Formats: sequence, C-alpha cells, structure tokens
Amino acid sequence: MIFAACDLGGTNTRAALIDETGRILSRVSQSTLQSSADALIDSVIRLITAIATEDCPGLAALDGIAVAVAGTVDSISGTVVTSPNLPFADTPLRDRLSAAFGRPVIIENDALAAALGEARFGAGRGAGDVVMLAIGTGIGGGIVVDGRPYRGTAGGAGEIGHMVIDPAGPLCACGRHGCLEAMAAGPAIAARARAAVKKTTDTAILEIAGEDIAAITAETVGRAAAAGDPLAQGILEAVAEIIGVGAANIANLLNPAVIILGGGVMTGDKIILETARRVVRDTALAPNRDASIVAAALGGDAGLLGAASLCLK
Repeated sequence: MIFAACDLGGTNTRAALIDETGRILSRVSQSTLQSSADALIDSVIRLITAIATEDCPGLAALDGIAVAVAGTVDSISGTVVTSPNLPFADTPLRDRLSAAFGRPVIIENDALAAALGEARFGAGRGAGDVVMLAIGTGIGGGIVVDGRPYRGTAGGAGEIGHMVIDPAGPLCACGRHGCLEAMAAGPAIAARARAAVKKTTDTAILEIAGEDIAAITAETVGRAAAAGDPLAQGILEAVAEIIGVGAANIANLLNPAVIILGGGVMTGDKIILETARRVVRDTALAPNRDASIVAAALGGDAGLLGAASLCLK
C-alpha cells in the first residue's frame, strides 16, 4: 500500500509517498502559498500530482491521501475550520482533494498528526498512551490514547499550549494570561534573553546575535547554551521548569506512558529535557511520576508519518 501525505504549514508545504510500514519512498517541498484558499489548495493538488506521477505508476496507485494542517480541523467533515497562518476558514479541504484525485482523503490537525507519527513510528512506539508537546513559535499538542488519536467532543482536545500556568503571567495570543505557550515557547525564550542581555553584556548570546539585541531568538539562546554560556543555560533551565510543570499537569491528568517533547526549541537541547524530567519526577503524584519524558525522534517527518498512518484505518 502506498499513501500520499502532505504537511501543510504556514511557511512550507511538504509531501511524501509513504508505505504501510512508515517508510518514506520520496518527498518534495515548496513554500506555502498564502494568497487565497483556492490558490493554496491548487498548489497542494499540483504537489501531490507531481510526486505521485514521478514515483508511482500514476495516481491510481495511491491507496489514500492524508493532509496534516496547521489549524483547527473537523476531521469528520474534513473541514479546516480556522488556521492562524493559512488562508482557510470553514474550508472543505477533504472534498476538494477527493474531487481532484478520486481517492480517500483524511484531514488532521498537524500537532495531532505529529503525535501519531511519534506514537506509531518514533519515540512513543509501542507505548499506547502518548502525549506530545511541539515547542516552537507556539506550543502545540497531541494526545494518543490506546494507539488512537484523541480529539475530544468537538475536535478541540490537545490545546496543551493554552494550559494556564500562571494567571498573572504574560499575555498570550489567545487573549488569556500565563498560558504555557506564552511562558515557554520560542518567543518567550527570546524575550527572556533580550531582557537579560540588557543587564549584562558578558554573554555569548549577544555575540551570536551579531551584537543586536533585537536579533536574539530562541535559536540564539540554544546555540549559546550549547557553547556553555551560563546565562543562556540559566534561561533554558527557567523555561524548562515551566515546561516541566506543564508536563507534570499532563501526567496527573492523563497518566500517559510517554510524554514526548518535540519542536524547534528542542532541537539538540538536553537542558529542557533533563529539567522537565526532574520536575515531573519531583512534583507529579506518585502513580504518574513514572511517565517517560523523551525527545521526539522523527523531526519534521512526524506529521507526514502520522497523517499517512491514519490511512491504514
């Protein structure tokens, strides 16, 4: 069996041909078109058509198509309800793609698709009950229960980034204060670093940022921490404490076997992982503190693999 999977993000759109074992046969990517929903859908159709024609005996060889979308998805109707970074609003994406290809199509939220990919082929393989946090510009989440995606009553489950950690904390993009995302995502790390650098210039953070405070990002902090910079390491440890509180809350609420930390902020970093493990071990209730806290294993392929795995059902 061969499936076409597409990961439709705000910046890039990626597609791959994947078999039933999770093996990626080929892949292609392009910048995401933002002009209109119709233009974006047409570009997805062209991308899937090109990869299927090149690497399969035609589109008829596809057993299904799955698309992971950054946004709120109604997986029953295949509609993208809304997306903060894509020109979709109540867009019947499944119907449009089904009409174009004449094949079964599944639409899923990208964070849940990534959690499924890690649960079935990556860091959570064999665990059954898995929760994933994707920590990047925001904090996405996906819940897998007994190997199946958990979407909630109206498809809104897994908004882990909007778990309130401190009601008096910073304003979040959702309009509330002190959400996990507002306190521990990439922009929060960068804001901490900018504030800290204004008090001292004795740090590699500023050097890596080209002596420009405004150019400091979470990646800048990560690079400085990897180079042994004490200030950068302290910033990551402080953020990791917050992530650990969120992970402990998840452990107490769901008691998963595995909590996976992924996303761009986690790339190559052990400070966040080790600190989060300690916080969960020290603060979660006794039955829940044994949750395994691990780093994601599949990188950017998690969403593609997770989406494709839904076609197997």
